[in-house]
Order: sequence, then structure tokens, then C-alpha cells
Amino acid sequence: MATVTLYANTRASSAAASNLHFSALPNAKLAYEPTILPSLTSLKITGILPGGRRLTRPLEVTIEYDDGEVVVSEPHFHIHASASTRVDALVAFRRIFSKYLDMLSSRESRLDPYLREQLAYLRSYITTAE
Repeated sequence: MATVTLYANTRASSAAASNLHFSALPNAKLAYEPTILPSLTSLKITGILPGGRRLTRPLEVTIEYDDGEVVVSEPHFHIHASASTRVDALVAFRRIFSKYLDMLSSRESRLDPYLREQLAYLRSYITTAE
């Protein structure tokens, strides 16, 4: 087993100081992890959704970084998903966005006006993939 000794003496010259994260394990893949991430990013997603569906037009989502998690949400009804990486959060968001259509559709006759508005919104963005 190898021993690694690291001596660091850094002084931050601004309000944002970077941290160094590392693993001594032989299968380590990430040697440096930036701690300064943008607090909010906007992105338009398109394309395929789970369940043989697709988006009918680009959907604007926000991507936020919160306490080690990535949160993807759409700003109109705040439908959201989170995961440890941006890619996983976007995959989870697509799944939740599509499944929420199923849930509301199955209860359509019992929905209040606000949920009916959400259902119409989802139907305007989601169609069956051809």
C-alpha cells in the first residue's frame, strides 16, 4: 500500500477558494473536482422521452447546483428532478416529465382546474414518438 503525503499552504486571494479532492484508491477516476459551479443555468431540451414519447418542441429547463446535487426543473409548474450529476438529473427529469403525464391522464376526470392546466401543458409538449 502506497503512502501519499500532501502538504498544502494556500491563501485565497478572492472570496472563492478552490478545494482539491482526491482518492488514494487505485481505481480513482477523478483527481480534481471544481467547487465553483454556476448557481443557475438555463437550457432547452429536445428529443426523445421514455415510454416511446418525444418532446413536440424545445422545453426550457433550469439547472441548479444545491449541496452536491444537480436539480433540473421547468419554470412554469416547477416539475423537477435531482441527481448527483447533470446527465443523471436530465435523464431523471425526462422520465418524471413523461410519467407525470401518465399520472394526470389516469385521473383526468377528478382533476381540479390547476391540475387540468398542468395536464394541458404536458400534452402540449409531449407526443408519441414516430
